[in-house]
Amino acid sequence: MCVIISSPYRQHRPSLDTLRACERLNPHGSGIAWVQDKKAQWLKGLSADSLSDLLDILDGPVVIHFRIATAGGRRPELCHPFPISPTAPLKTCGQAGAVLFHNGHWAKWETFQREEGIKFEAAVSDSRVIATAVHRYGRAILETIPCRFAILSRHGVELFGEWSAPQDDGCRYSNLHWQPKTHLDRTHRAGEPGKAAKVTTQPRPVLKQPNLLDMRQLRAPGLVREAMACFGD
Repeated sequence: MCVIISSPYRQHRPSLDTLRACERLNPHGSGIAWVQDKKAQWLKGLSADSLSDLLDILDGPVVIHFRIATAGGRRPELCHPFPISPTAPLKTCGQAGAVLFHNGHWAKWETFQREEGIKFEAAVSDSRVIATAVHRYGRAILETIPCRFAILSRHGVELFGEWSAPQDDGCRYSNLHWQPKTHLDRTHRAGEPGKAAKVTTQPRPVLKQPNLLDMRQLRAPGLVREAMACFGD
């Protein structure tokens, strides 16, 4: 099962050990999104160590996803997030008004895609279909899908479904399967599956936040090398 991490501010970030543990259990790719210039910016394909380097730079709400492939197979472009848009493009970096992260499996996604006439070029997964469905029908459609979701936009983070909040780092997790012992967690029900709980993680002004279009400005050379794959996407 994939895992999503919702991290509200720089003082509430997952540790490197946590990121590595999530990566070990969900080794088929990562994605991260943050708010910059009133847009949700995203970047896919970084290692846990490079994600930790990036978290040291970013302020405000951040959402991270580690994937274990189910629908669509092991394809890097199917890492999350997906922009909430008519086609939910497979770019490894970019910006959008809002992006969607998904934890779980939607068994009816192929039926929905066929009945709605949703057509994609290249790879497709249940999560990509859901992102286009939210664009068409709004967040209310998530009430019909028994999974966990996070949506990041300039307004902050919205969490859907049940989330866990370990007491030590201030983050919320879509599950704790990556954690050997879960007896210390607090589980928060956002409501019935799909009902949103708006998290008060409004973006803060950032003076030294990285420009997505010039990754060479990032301080960590290893991060730059990994992120270069998104240029020209």
